[in-house]
Amino acid sequence: GSWVLPSSAFRGGLNGAEFHTDVRILNLGTSPVTVIATLYDQASGTTVPAPGFPVAGRSQASFDNVLQSLFGKTLASGSYGPIRFDSTGSIIVSSSVNNVNACGTGATSGQWLPGIDATKAMTAGLIAQLAVSSDGATGYRTNLVVMNPGSANATATVKLRAGGGVLLSSGTIGPLEANGFSQVPLDSAGTFPGVAGRTDTNLWVEFTSDQPVLAFASVINNASGDPFAVVATPDA
Repeated sequence: GSWVLPSSAFRGGLNGAEFHTDVRILNLGTSPVTVIATLYDQASGTTVPAPGFPVAGRSQASFDNVLQSLFGKTLASGSYGPIRFDSTGSIIVSSSVNNVNACGTGATSGQWLPGIDATKAMTAGLIAQLAVSSDGATGYRTNLVVMNPGSANATATVKLRAGGGVLLSSGTIGPLEANGFSQVPLDSAGTFPGVAGRTDTNLWVEFTSDQPVLAFASVINNASGDPFAVVATPDA
């Protein structure tokens, strides 16, 4: 099977943030499996394969700061993007994306982000509990991530709504090539016109896509850099 971690990072961020991604891979079976990981690095625009590695039955492999430990990236590279894990058996892929300089003090804060079975990609979905702020030092900002795990180009149409359902803005993300990735701020004037300058902690999005995609949002506290992730839910 194939599992996709929609995003990973080893790079600096706003207000002194420094993001690392730690990955764990749990083998659900009793026999060993072989896993091949591929990074789609958005900083360099390159595909970076890693050597295959075994995971023994009923055991868990560990890669702290995976972009460095598995793919050899440096902080200066500023690498980020999705990782695909192809496995000869059933696995669970789990990650934490951590800001290791939270509040500018060297404290660690972060968010959990799962690896998603590529067959669970969707053509319609919802993402709840989003927020934006007109002040970059207070409140929250949101980055919307859409990833195409398929082989055909995908284009997503995204509608941003207030809590009560009022349409605030809409935009198009794509076309995304096979294994393509896009990370868009929710208050991006180019993608979501009319949102910049708004402060609101009760927002949600709905999206449709002409090909199945994976999507999630990272909501980040502007003061501390502490993020949390909200993974898309299929639209009923």
